[in-house]
Amino acid sequence: MPATGSVTEYATPGVTYSRLLNYGTGELNLNLPDRTLPAGTSVGEVMGAAPLQPVRGQSIGSQRYFGKISLNEGSAFGDTAGHTGLDYRATYAYKLTSDGVTYAQASGLDSSHGLMSSSLPSLEKTYALDQTVHRRVPYARLSTDVHNEWTFRSDYAEGRELPLIDARLKVSGLDGLGRAAAGTVRIDASVSTRNTAAEEANTRVTGLAYSTDDGTSWTDLPVAADGSAILDVPATASYITLRVTAADDQGGSLRRTIVRAFGGPAPQSDETVGATRISNVVVNGGKPVELTDQPLQEFKAKFTATDPSGIASGDIYLYRGPYATPDAVLYGTWPATCTKVNATTSTCAAQFAYIQPRWDLGRNSLAGAWKVAAWAESADGTGHVDLHAAKSVSVVRDATVTADASPEPVTKGKTLTITGKLSRADWETLGGYHGYAGQKVKLQFRKKGTSGYTTVKTVSTSSTGGLKTTVKASTDGYWRYAFTATSTTAAATSTGDFVDVR
Repeated sequence: MPATGSVTEYATPGVTYSRLLNYGTGELNLNLPDRTLPAGTSVGEVMGAAPLQPVRGQSIGSQRYFGKISLNEGSAFGDTAGHTGLDYRATYAYKLTSDGVTYAQASGLDSSHGLMSSSLPSLEKTYALDQTVHRRVPYARLSTDVHNEWTFRSDYAEGRELPLIDARLKVSGLDGLGRAAAGTVRIDASVSTRNTAAEEANTRVTGLAYSTDDGTSWTDLPVAADGSAILDVPATASYITLRVTAADDQGGSLRRTIVRAFGGPAPQSDETVGATRISNVVVNGGKPVELTDQPLQEFKAKFTATDPSGIASGDIYLYRGPYATPDAVLYGTWPATCTKVNATTSTCAAQFAYIQPRWDLGRNSLAGAWKVAAWAESADGTGHVDLHAAKSVSVVRDATVTADASPEPVTKGKTLTITGKLSRADWETLGGYHGYAGQKVKLQFRKKGTSGYTTVKTVSTSSTGGLKTTVKASTDGYWRYAFTATSTTAAATSTGDFVDVR
Protein backbone atom coordinates (compact mmCIF):
# COMPACT_ATOMS: atom_id res chain seq x y z
CA MET A 1 0.00 0.00 0.00
CA PRO A 2 1.40 3.45 -0.85
CA ALA A 3 -0.36 4.90 2.22
CA THR A 4 -2.77 4.01 5.00
CA GLY A 5 -5.29 1.25 4.48
CA SER A 6 -6.88 -1.89 5.82
CA VAL A 7 -5.18 -5.25 5.58
CA THR A 8 -6.98 -8.58 5.87
CA GLU A 9 -5.15 -11.27 7.81
CA TYR A 10 -5.69 -14.90 6.87
CA ALA A 11 -4.45 -17.18 9.62
CA THR A 12 -5.12 -20.66 10.93
CA PRO A 13 -7.39 -20.24 13.98
CA GLY A 14 -5.67 -20.73 17.31
CA VAL A 15 -2.13 -20.54 15.94
CA THR A 16 0.15 -17.93 17.50
CA TYR A 17 2.37 -16.09 15.05
CA SER A 18 4.87 -13.26 15.25
CA ARG A 19 4.52 -10.06 13.23
CA LEU A 20 6.81 -7.30 12.02
CA LEU A 21 5.66 -4.28 10.03
CA ASN A 22 8.24 -2.80 7.64
CA TYR A 23 8.07 0.67 6.13
CA GLY A 24 9.62 2.02 2.96
CA THR A 25 12.75 0.09 2.08
CA GLY A 26 12.63 -2.00 5.25
CA GLU A 27 14.87 0.05 7.55
CA LEU A 28 11.91 1.31 9.59
CA ASN A 29 9.88 -1.33 11.34
CA LEU A 30 7.34 -1.79 14.08
CA ASN A 31 7.63 -4.79 16.37
CA LEU A 32 4.07 -6.02 16.81
CA PRO A 33 2.94 -8.37 19.58
CA ASP A 34 2.29 -12.02 18.80
CA ARG A 35 -1.23 -12.62 17.56
CA THR A 36 -3.61 -15.56 17.99
CA LEU A 37 -6.88 -15.33 16.08
CA PRO A 38 -10.04 -17.31 16.62
CA ALA A 39 -12.06 -18.60 13.69
CA GLY A 40 -14.12 -15.97 11.92
CA THR A 41 -13.80 -12.19 11.93
CA SER A 42 -11.79 -10.47 14.64
CA VAL A 43 -11.43 -6.87 15.70
CA GLY A 44 -8.69 -5.06 13.81
CA GLU A 45 -5.97 -2.83 15.14
CA VAL A 46 -4.35 0.47 14.20
CA MET A 47 -0.59 0.47 13.79
CA GLY A 48 1.93 3.08 12.70
CA ALA A 49 -0.12 6.08 13.83
CA ALA A 50 1.71 9.39 14.33
CA PRO A 51 3.45 10.78 16.19
CA LEU A 52 6.30 8.28 15.98
CA GLN A 53 8.14 8.59 19.29
CA PRO A 54 10.29 6.73 21.83
CA VAL A 55 8.55 3.67 23.23
CA ARG A 56 10.31 1.62 25.88
CA GLY A 57 10.29 -2.03 24.91
CA GLN A 58 10.08 -5.10 27.10
CA SER A 59 13.84 -5.38 27.40
CA ILE A 60 15.79 -3.28 29.88
CA GLY A 61 16.95 0.09 28.65
CA SER A 62 19.78 2.22 30.00
CA GLN A 63 21.10 0.94 33.35
CA ARG A 64 23.76 1.28 36.01
CA TYR A 65 26.51 -1.32 36.41
CA PHE A 66 28.39 -0.47 39.63
CA GLY A 67 30.72 2.29 38.52
CA LYS A 68 29.42 2.76 34.99
CA ILE A 69 26.21 3.47 33.07
CA SER A 70 25.19 1.67 29.87
CA LEU A 71 23.18 3.94 27.60
CA ASN A 72 20.76 2.23 25.22
CA GLU A 73 17.65 4.13 24.11
CA GLY A 74 17.18 2.72 20.61
CA SER A 75 13.43 2.51 20.03
CA ALA A 76 12.82 6.12 19.01
CA PHE A 77 10.09 5.52 16.42
CA GLY A 78 7.32 3.63 18.15
CA ASP A 79 3.72 4.48 17.33
CA THR A 80 0.96 5.83 19.56
CA ALA A 81 -0.38 2.32 20.16
CA GLY A 82 2.86 1.52 21.97
CA HIS A 83 4.52 -0.72 19.38
CA THR A 84 8.27 -0.31 19.56
CA GLY A 85 9.84 1.06 16.39
CA LEU A 86 13.38 1.10 15.01
CA ASP A 87 14.74 3.02 12.06
CA TYR A 88 18.14 1.69 11.09
CA ARG A 89 18.89 4.78 9.00
CA ALA A 90 18.57 7.12 11.99
CA THR A 91 21.66 8.38 13.81
CA TYR A 92 21.91 8.67 17.60
CA ALA A 93 23.93 11.01 19.79
CA TYR A 94 24.36 10.74 23.59
CA LYS A 95 25.86 12.95 26.25
CA LEU A 96 25.94 12.06 29.97
CA THR A 97 27.08 14.72 32.44
CA SER A 98 27.04 15.56 36.14
CA ASP A 99 28.30 18.73 37.83
CA GLY A 100 29.90 19.87 34.61
CA VAL A 101 31.82 16.61 34.04
CA THR A 102 31.11 14.59 30.89
CA TYR A 103 31.11 10.83 31.49
CA ALA A 104 29.91 9.63 28.08
CA GLN A 105 29.55 11.28 24.70
CA ALA A 106 29.20 9.97 21.16
CA SER A 107 27.37 10.72 17.91
CA GLY A 108 26.66 8.93 14.67
CA LEU A 109 25.54 5.72 16.40
CA ASP A 110 22.76 3.56 14.98
CA SER A 111 19.80 2.12 16.85
CA SER A 112 21.56 -1.16 17.64
CA HIS A 113 24.58 0.41 19.35
CA GLY A 114 24.56 1.99 22.78
CA LEU A 115 27.32 3.64 24.76
CA MET A 116 29.16 2.81 27.99
CA SER A 117 30.19 5.63 30.29
CA SER A 118 33.53 6.11 31.98
CA SER A 119 33.85 5.40 35.71
CA LEU A 120 31.33 7.31 37.83
CA PRO A 121 31.44 8.53 41.43
CA SER A 122 30.11 5.97 43.92
CA LEU A 123 27.90 8.41 45.80
CA GLU A 124 24.39 9.27 44.68
CA LYS A 125 24.36 12.17 42.25
CA THR A 126 22.07 13.90 39.78
CA TYR A 127 22.94 13.22 36.17
CA ALA A 128 21.82 14.80 32.92
CA LEU A 129 21.36 12.61 29.87
CA ASP A 130 20.92 14.28 26.51
CA GLN A 131 19.96 12.17 23.50
CA THR A 132 19.27 13.32 19.94
CA VAL A 133 17.94 11.04 17.22
CA HIS A 134 18.04 12.36 13.68
CA ARG A 135 16.76 10.98 10.43
CA ARG A 136 15.84 12.25 6.99
CA VAL A 137 14.61 9.42 4.82
CA PRO A 138 12.60 9.06 1.60
CA TYR A 139 9.78 7.09 3.20
CA ALA A 140 8.92 9.48 6.05
CA ARG A 141 8.71 13.23 6.56
CA LEU A 142 7.56 13.06 10.19
CA SER A 143 9.60 12.67 13.41
CA THR A 144 12.76 13.89 11.71
CA ASP A 145 14.40 14.68 15.07
CA VAL A 146 13.65 13.40 18.56
CA HIS A 147 15.44 15.16 21.41
CA ASN A 148 15.32 13.80 24.95
CA GLU A 149 16.72 15.73 27.91
CA TRP A 150 16.59 13.72 31.14
CA THR A 151 17.76 14.37 34.68
CA PHE A 152 17.83 11.51 37.18
CA ARG A 153 19.38 10.44 40.48
CA SER A 154 21.72 7.44 40.48
CA ASP A 155 23.96 5.69 43.00
CA TYR A 156 26.33 2.70 42.96
CA ALA A 157 23.75 0.03 42.00
CA GLU A 158 24.27 -3.28 40.24
CA GLY A 159 22.30 -3.97 37.05
CA ARG A 160 19.63 -1.47 37.92
CA GLU A 161 17.66 0.28 35.22
CA LEU A 162 17.97 4.05 35.32
CA PRO A 163 14.90 5.84 36.70
CA LEU A 164 14.29 7.73 33.46
CA ILE A 165 10.91 9.27 32.80
CA ASP A 166 8.99 7.89 29.81
CA ALA A 167 6.28 9.87 28.02
CA ARG A 168 3.65 8.88 25.49
CA LEU A 169 1.80 11.39 23.28
CA LYS A 170 -1.43 10.66 21.43
CA VAL A 171 -3.03 13.11 19.03
CA SER A 172 -6.65 12.70 18.03
CA GLY A 173 -8.07 13.70 14.68
CA LEU A 174 -5.08 12.78 12.46
CA ASP A 175 -5.66 11.10 9.13
CA GLY A 176 -3.87 7.96 7.99
CA LEU A 177 -0.93 10.01 6.74
CA GLY A 178 -0.41 11.65 10.13
CA ARG A 179 -1.91 15.01 9.16
CA ALA A 180 -4.37 17.28 10.91
CA ALA A 181 -6.92 19.54 9.28
CA ALA A 182 -7.28 23.15 10.37
CA GLY A 183 -9.11 23.18 13.69
CA THR A 184 -8.71 21.61 17.08
CA VAL A 185 -7.02 18.35 18.00
CA ARG A 186 -6.63 16.80 21.42
CA ILE A 187 -3.19 15.85 22.74
CA ASP A 188 -3.04 13.26 25.51
CA ALA A 189 0.21 12.87 27.41
CA SER A 190 0.95 10.04 29.82
CA VAL A 191 4.17 9.72 31.82
CA SER A 192 5.82 7.24 34.16
CA THR A 193 9.19 6.66 35.80
CA ARG A 194 11.09 3.46 35.16
CA ASN A 195 12.06 1.09 37.94
CA THR A 196 10.08 3.07 40.51
CA ALA A 197 6.71 2.35 42.08
CA ALA A 198 4.03 4.72 40.85
CA GLU A 199 3.14 5.90 44.35
CA GLU A 200 6.77 6.72 45.04
CA ALA A 201 7.51 8.53 41.82
CA ASN A 202 4.37 10.67 41.45
CA THR A 203 5.34 11.34 37.84
CA ARG A 204 3.35 14.15 36.24
CA VAL A 205 3.15 16.18 33.05
CA THR A 206 4.42 19.70 33.69
CA GLY A 207 3.98 21.23 30.26
CA LEU A 208 2.95 20.85 26.62
CA ALA A 209 3.94 23.19 23.83
CA TYR A 210 3.85 23.27 20.05
CA SER A 211 5.78 24.90 17.23
CA THR A 212 5.03 25.45 13.56
CA ASP A 213 8.63 26.30 12.61
CA ASP A 214 10.48 23.13 13.71
CA GLY A 215 11.10 24.43 17.22
CA THR A 216 12.41 27.93 16.54
CA SER A 217 9.48 29.46 18.41
CA TRP A 218 7.04 27.88 20.85
CA THR A 219 3.49 28.32 22.08
CA ASP A 220 2.60 26.83 25.46
CA LEU A 221 -0.68 24.95 25.82
CA PRO A 222 -2.89 24.88 28.93
CA VAL A 223 -2.57 21.37 30.38
CA ALA A 224 -5.50 19.73 32.13
CA ALA A 225 -5.10 17.62 35.25
CA ASP A 226 -5.18 14.43 33.17
CA GLY A 227 -2.24 15.59 31.04
CA SER A 228 -4.31 16.55 28.01
CA ALA A 229 -4.39 19.76 26.02
CA ILE A 230 -6.34 21.20 23.10
CA LEU A 231 -4.37 22.51 20.15
CA ASP A 232 -5.95 24.75 17.52
CA VAL A 233 -3.93 23.77 14.44
CA PRO A 234 -3.20 26.84 12.30
CA ALA A 235 -4.30 26.62 8.67
CA THR A 236 -0.86 27.86 7.63
CA ALA A 237 1.06 25.04 9.36
CA SER A 238 2.74 22.35 7.24
CA TYR A 239 4.11 20.52 10.29
CA ILE A 240 3.53 20.61 14.02
CA THR A 241 6.44 20.05 16.41
CA LEU A 242 5.53 18.97 19.96
CA ARG A 243 7.33 19.32 23.29
CA VAL A 244 6.35 17.62 26.52
CA THR A 245 7.92 18.15 29.93
CA ALA A 246 7.52 15.97 32.99
CA ALA A 247 8.90 15.59 36.52
CA ASP A 248 8.71 13.15 39.42
CA ASP A 249 9.34 13.18 43.17
CA GLN A 250 12.65 11.32 42.80
CA GLY A 251 14.53 14.29 41.32
CA GLY A 252 13.89 13.21 37.74
CA SER A 253 12.71 15.30 34.82
CA LEU A 254 12.18 14.98 31.08
CA ARG A 255 11.92 17.42 28.23
CA ARG A 256 11.13 15.66 24.96
CA THR A 257 10.90 17.39 21.60
CA ILE A 258 9.49 15.62 18.54
CA VAL A 259 10.23 17.69 15.46
CA ARG A 260 7.43 17.35 12.91
CA ALA A 261 5.37 15.14 15.16
CA PHE A 262 2.48 15.37 12.69
CA GLY A 263 1.53 17.19 9.53
CA GLY A 264 -0.67 20.23 9.26
CA PRO A 265 -3.19 21.37 6.67
CA ALA A 266 -0.83 23.57 4.63
CA PRO A 267 1.01 22.05 1.64
CA GLN A 268 4.42 20.55 2.36
CA SER A 269 6.53 22.69 0.05
CA ASP A 270 10.11 22.41 -1.16
CA GLU A 271 12.70 23.32 1.46
CA THR A 272 16.03 25.08 1.04
CA VAL A 273 17.89 25.87 4.25
CA GLY A 274 21.34 27.39 4.11
CA ALA A 275 23.52 27.01 1.01
CA THR A 276 22.82 23.36 0.24
CA ARG A 277 21.80 22.81 -3.38
CA ILE A 278 20.85 19.95 -5.73
CA SER A 279 21.44 19.86 -9.49
CA ASN A 280 22.00 17.50 -12.43
CA VAL A 281 19.29 15.00 -11.54
CA VAL A 282 19.50 12.02 -13.92
CA VAL A 283 17.27 8.93 -13.87
CA ASN A 284 18.02 5.84 -15.95
CA GLY A 285 20.70 7.66 -17.90
CA GLY A 286 18.17 10.23 -19.12
CA LYS A 287 15.94 7.63 -20.78
CA PRO A 288 12.39 6.56 -19.83
CA VAL A 289 12.15 3.74 -17.33
CA GLU A 290 10.70 0.86 -19.34
CA LEU A 291 9.32 -1.96 -17.21
CA THR A 292 8.43 -5.35 -18.60
CA ASP A 293 6.21 -7.96 -16.95
CA GLN A 294 9.19 -9.70 -15.38
CA PRO A 295 10.71 -9.50 -11.86
CA LEU A 296 14.24 -8.38 -10.90
CA GLN A 297 14.29 -5.25 -13.07
CA GLU A 298 16.44 -2.28 -12.15
CA PHE A 299 17.60 1.22 -13.01
CA LYS A 300 19.77 3.89 -11.39
CA ALA A 301 19.40 7.55 -10.47
CA LYS A 302 21.85 10.21 -9.35
CA PHE A 303 22.23 13.91 -8.64
CA THR A 304 24.85 16.45 -7.66
CA ALA A 305 24.71 18.02 -4.20
CA THR A 306 26.77 20.99 -3.03
CA ASP A 307 27.33 22.91 0.18
CA PRO A 308 30.31 25.01 1.39
CA SER A 309 30.86 22.51 4.21
CA GLY A 310 30.36 19.44 2.03
CA ILE A 311 27.54 16.90 1.91
CA ALA A 312 26.67 14.49 4.71
CA SER A 313 23.92 12.48 3.01
CA GLY A 314 21.20 12.53 0.41
CA ASP A 315 18.64 10.35 -1.30
CA ILE A 316 16.19 10.19 -4.18
CA TYR A 317 12.91 8.44 -5.00
CA LEU A 318 10.17 8.42 -7.65
CA TYR A 319 6.44 8.90 -7.16
CA ARG A 320 3.28 9.10 -9.22
CA GLY A 321 0.45 11.50 -8.41
CA PRO A 322 0.32 14.27 -5.78
CA TYR A 323 3.34 14.60 -3.50
CA ALA A 324 1.34 14.46 -0.26
CA THR A 325 -0.85 11.52 -1.36
CA PRO A 326 1.04 9.62 -4.07
CA ASP A 327 -0.61 6.83 -6.01
CA ALA A 328 2.64 4.85 -6.04
CA VAL A 329 6.25 5.23 -4.92
CA LEU A 330 9.50 3.60 -6.05
CA TYR A 331 12.29 3.77 -3.47
CA GLY A 332 15.92 2.87 -3.93
CA THR A 333 16.67 -0.66 -2.81
CA TRP A 334 19.41 0.68 -0.52
CA PRO A 335 20.18 4.16 0.83
CA ALA A 336 21.79 6.39 -1.77
CA THR A 337 25.58 6.65 -1.63
CA CYS A 338 27.02 10.16 -1.73
CA THR A 339 30.55 10.11 -3.13
CA LYS A 340 32.75 13.13 -2.51
CA VAL A 341 33.90 14.93 -5.66
CA ASN A 342 35.67 17.75 -3.85
CA ALA A 343 35.37 19.67 -0.57
CA THR A 344 31.95 21.12 -1.44
CA THR A 345 30.44 18.68 -3.93
CA SER A 346 29.21 15.09 -3.87
CA THR A 347 27.47 12.83 -6.35
CA CYS A 348 24.60 10.94 -4.71
CA ALA A 349 23.57 7.75 -6.50
CA ALA A 350 20.78 5.25 -5.81
CA GLN A 351 19.99 1.89 -7.31
CA PHE A 352 16.41 0.76 -7.85
CA ALA A 353 16.68 -3.01 -8.05
CA TYR A 354 14.48 -6.11 -7.76
CA ILE A 355 11.50 -4.28 -9.24
CA GLN A 356 8.50 -6.51 -9.90
CA PRO A 357 5.76 -4.37 -11.52
CA ARG A 358 3.03 -6.80 -10.49
CA TRP A 359 3.86 -6.26 -6.81
CA ASP A 360 5.49 -2.82 -6.76
CA LEU A 361 2.92 -1.16 -9.02
CA GLY A 362 0.04 -3.51 -9.72
CA ARG A 363 -1.90 -1.11 -11.94
CA ASN A 364 -1.38 -0.35 -15.62
CA SER A 365 -2.84 3.11 -15.00
CA LEU A 366 0.35 4.06 -13.13
CA ALA A 367 2.31 4.18 -16.38
CA GLY A 368 3.13 7.71 -17.49
CA ALA A 369 4.72 10.82 -16.02
CA TRP A 370 6.32 10.40 -12.59
CA LYS A 371 8.13 12.96 -10.46
CA VAL A 372 11.51 12.70 -8.80
CA ALA A 373 12.00 13.83 -5.19
CA ALA A 374 15.52 14.42 -3.89
CA TRP A 375 17.11 15.78 -0.72
CA ALA A 376 20.56 16.40 0.68
CA GLU A 377 22.04 17.55 4.01
CA SER A 378 25.17 19.58 4.63
CA ALA A 379 28.17 18.14 6.46
CA ASP A 380 28.01 20.79 9.19
CA GLY A 381 24.32 20.14 9.85
CA THR A 382 23.22 23.73 9.17
CA GLY A 383 21.73 23.27 5.72
CA HIS A 384 19.51 20.97 3.76
CA VAL A 385 17.47 20.96 0.58
CA ASP A 386 14.34 18.91 -0.08
CA LEU A 387 12.95 19.10 -3.62
CA HIS A 388 9.58 17.46 -4.20
CA ALA A 389 9.71 17.69 -7.99
CA ALA A 390 13.38 17.88 -8.87
CA LYS A 391 12.66 16.32 -12.25
CA SER A 392 10.01 14.47 -14.25
CA VAL A 393 10.60 11.02 -15.66
CA SER A 394 8.51 8.60 -17.70
CA VAL A 395 7.83 5.18 -16.22
CA VAL A 396 6.24 3.21 -19.05
CA ARG A 397 5.12 -0.24 -20.07
CA ASP A 398 7.51 -2.11 -22.30
CA ALA A 399 6.22 -2.88 -25.82
CA THR A 400 6.95 -5.41 -28.55
CA VAL A 401 5.93 -5.51 -32.20
CA THR A 402 6.32 -8.25 -34.79
CA ALA A 403 6.34 -8.27 -38.59
CA ASP A 404 5.86 -11.14 -41.06
CA ALA A 405 5.81 -10.53 -44.81
CA SER A 406 4.37 -13.19 -47.12
CA PRO A 407 4.52 -14.88 -49.49
CA GLU A 408 8.25 -15.49 -49.53
CA PRO A 409 9.58 -15.38 -52.20
CA VAL A 410 7.17 -13.19 -54.16
CA THR A 411 6.82 -12.35 -57.83
CA LYS A 412 7.60 -8.75 -58.73
CA GLY A 413 4.42 -6.69 -58.98
CA LYS A 414 2.38 -9.15 -56.95
CA THR A 415 0.73 -8.34 -53.62
CA LEU A 416 2.79 -8.70 -50.46
CA THR A 417 0.92 -8.98 -47.14
CA ILE A 418 2.66 -7.81 -43.94
CA THR A 419 1.07 -8.91 -40.68
CA GLY A 420 2.16 -8.36 -37.10
CA LYS A 421 1.07 -7.52 -33.59
CA LEU A 422 1.76 -4.68 -31.17
CA SER A 423 1.73 -5.76 -27.53
CA ARG A 424 2.70 -4.16 -24.23
CA ALA A 425 3.53 -5.41 -20.76
CA ASP A 426 0.66 -6.02 -18.40
CA TRP A 427 1.50 -4.95 -14.82
CA GLU A 428 -1.76 -6.30 -13.42
CA THR A 429 -1.19 -9.99 -14.08
CA LEU A 430 1.53 -12.43 -13.12
CA GLY A 431 3.03 -12.24 -16.60
CA GLY A 432 2.34 -11.56 -20.21
CA TYR A 433 1.97 -8.95 -22.91
CA HIS A 434 -1.44 -7.94 -24.22
CA GLY A 435 -2.38 -6.42 -27.55
CA TYR A 436 -2.34 -2.61 -27.78
CA ALA A 437 -5.44 -1.50 -29.66
CA GLY A 438 -6.05 1.61 -31.74
CA GLN A 439 -2.42 2.61 -32.22
CA LYS A 440 -0.73 3.94 -35.33
CA VAL A 441 2.32 1.94 -36.40
CA LYS A 442 4.67 2.71 -39.28
CA LEU A 443 5.33 0.12 -41.98
CA GLN A 444 8.94 0.60 -43.10
CA PHE A 445 11.11 -0.85 -45.90
CA ARG A 446 14.88 -1.15 -46.39
CA LYS A 447 16.18 -2.07 -49.82
CA LYS A 448 18.74 -4.86 -49.91
CA GLY A 449 22.27 -3.45 -49.75
CA THR A 450 21.24 -0.20 -48.00
CA SER A 451 21.30 0.78 -44.34
CA GLY A 452 18.26 3.03 -43.83
CA TYR A 453 14.56 2.31 -43.53
CA THR A 454 11.88 4.43 -45.22
CA THR A 455 8.30 4.72 -44.00
CA VAL A 456 5.88 3.36 -46.58
CA LYS A 457 2.56 3.85 -44.80
CA THR A 458 0.94 4.02 -41.36
CA VAL A 459 -1.23 1.15 -40.13
CA SER A 460 -3.61 1.11 -37.14
CA THR A 461 -3.79 -1.83 -34.76
CA SER A 462 -6.97 -3.84 -34.34
CA SER A 463 -8.86 -4.37 -31.09
CA THR A 464 -6.37 -7.14 -30.24
CA GLY A 465 -3.28 -5.21 -31.36
CA GLY A 466 -3.10 -6.93 -34.72
CA LEU A 467 -1.48 -5.36 -37.78
CA LYS A 468 -2.19 -6.18 -41.42
CA THR A 469 -1.62 -4.34 -44.69
CA THR A 470 -0.62 -4.99 -48.29
CA VAL A 471 1.91 -3.52 -50.71
CA LYS A 472 3.12 -4.26 -54.26
CA ALA A 473 6.39 -6.17 -54.35
CA SER A 474 9.06 -4.32 -56.29
CA THR A 475 12.56 -5.24 -55.09
CA ASP A 476 14.43 -7.38 -52.56
CA GLY A 477 14.51 -5.94 -49.06
CA TYR A 478 13.41 -5.95 -45.44
CA TRP A 479 9.96 -5.08 -44.06
CA ARG A 480 9.32 -4.05 -40.46
CA TYR A 481 6.83 -2.30 -38.19
CA ALA A 482 7.92 0.62 -35.97
CA PHE A 483 5.85 1.98 -33.09
CA THR A 484 6.52 5.44 -31.67
CA ALA A 485 6.31 5.70 -27.87
CA THR A 486 3.22 7.13 -26.19
CA SER A 487 3.00 8.72 -22.74
CA THR A 488 2.39 5.29 -21.20
CA THR A 489 4.13 2.84 -23.50
CA ALA A 490 7.70 2.44 -24.78
CA ALA A 491 8.65 2.55 -28.44
CA ALA A 492 9.10 -0.76 -30.23
CA THR A 493 10.50 -1.85 -33.58
CA SER A 494 10.24 -5.30 -35.07
CA THR A 495 13.05 -7.25 -36.65
CA GLY A 496 13.17 -6.74 -40.41
CA ASP A 497 11.67 -9.62 -42.43
CA PHE A 498 13.58 -10.18 -45.71
CA VAL A 499 11.58 -10.81 -48.86
CA ASP A 500 13.14 -12.12 -52.08
CA VAL A 501 11.38 -10.53 -55.08
CA ARG A 502 11.72 -12.48 -58.36
